[in-house]
Amino acid sequence: MKTWKKLSLASAVALSTLALTACSSTAKKETVTLTYANWNLGTKAQNGIERQLIAAWNKSHPDVQVTIDEKLSGASKYVDTLSTEASAGKLPDVFMSASVSDNDTSGWAYDLTKIEGGDTEFNSLSQAVKSSTLIKGKNVAVPFGESMMGFFVNNDLLNQLNLTVPTEKTSVSDWVNLVKKSTNLSQKTVGVSEAPSFADWMPGEINSSVGMFTYANGKVNLADSSMSQAMSYAADLGKNGYSFAQLTADQQKTLSGGTDANAAFKKGEVAFLYNGTYAAADLQSGANFNYSFMGLPGGREDLELDYTMVSKNTKHAQDAYDFAKYMAYGETGYKERLALTKKAGTQPAYLPLTANKTLLADYWKLVSVPGMSDVVANTDKAMVDPIKTVPGYINARWAAATGLKVADKDNATIGDIVNAAGLGQVNWSDYASQLQTLSQKQLDDASAKLK
Repeated sequence: MKTWKKLSLASAVALSTLALTACSSTAKKETVTLTYANWNLGTKAQNGIERQLIAAWNKSHPDVQVTIDEKLSGASKYVDTLSTEASAGKLPDVFMSASVSDNDTSGWAYDLTKIEGGDTEFNSLSQAVKSSTLIKGKNVAVPFGESMMGFFVNNDLLNQLNLTVPTEKTSVSDWVNLVKKSTNLSQKTVGVSEAPSFADWMPGEINSSVGMFTYANGKVNLADSSMSQAMSYAADLGKNGYSFAQLTADQQKTLSGGTDANAAFKKGEVAFLYNGTYAAADLQSGANFNYSFMGLPGGREDLELDYTMVSKNTKHAQDAYDFAKYMAYGETGYKERLALTKKAGTQPAYLPLTANKTLLADYWKLVSVPGMSDVVANTDKAMVDPIKTVPGYINARWAAATGLKVADKDNATIGDIVNAAGLGQVNWSDYASQLQTLSQKQLDDASAKLK
């Protein structure tokens, strides 16, 4: 009797277990839906690489589906529309950020510190890139894409003049001499595309303790001698006919038939074109001479980064991060991106963030500009452009009004005076101390507002 009861109980348990197993095997897992916004998606009809990559994610992740917020992704005023969405409590789960610092201050950012800190792919990124996602010690952004600003070099022109083709290891002073020696307006050649931008990158090449626009560790150092030297170089080249952008309109037209420095470079008439690595595709289809990418003279590179953010209000933070990573540096997503790019016969819009050697090799099969891979590998001492991540930087570099009449501006901004000094219209040292105080105030005031 007891044996029969034991068997009956065992049978009942077995049947119950089978029933539960059957139910669980047929139960459908709830699908997570994420919304995504980015200004680079183009239209549905165009169906570019970004949309194709999202479709590839959806196909391989049936449990986590991504829908595009078309109101934002097609908006001509992305930042304004994003603010409107945020005010209505409708921030996308993942969105491209024009200003990580502003979005964090506004309370839009999910704290990704634990998620990114535990991710091996994030930890494999360069220290410069990882550090750029930090605000007040917390990770608030996902690096989306990397570019580098620097100089494309007309190698044929320099060789014809018996001048050494420079690399990123060339000193600033030697490079300036090459700019001058490669200029001969009567022979329709000019040394450099433009000079006022020296204010951003050159101080950091002259003085390794400062970065872009002399910014470092929450401070600007506009009275530093490196800034004065950079502005002196810019003014000299600009005033004396070595810079295409500072030539008169008539001189530009005589030289190249137009006022576009990129077009003049492609015609072989500019020795050094200042542009981003993203210009490689245009040059490879339009420049019929040997050229290279040297980055910046002085040995430090300028990293320009774009970021996506995970919304603070998302209900699926890990899934949102995984998708954001897939679109950026995740190995699975980047492999798919390269395959789609190759199939389309185009080139990747960004440099590879991934450290995966196989993917890097595949990238360089698609982008074959001499010198560029050496520059990309030279990131240990790179300067990251602070524009998207440092609170107050836009005001500190450009927008803050000075109350001064400079050149043709009655109430010149900091940017107006930087530009005028770079053009040689005013002497930088006359304004350096005052601008230092005003610029630093913008940074300090913005930092104080951080939560």
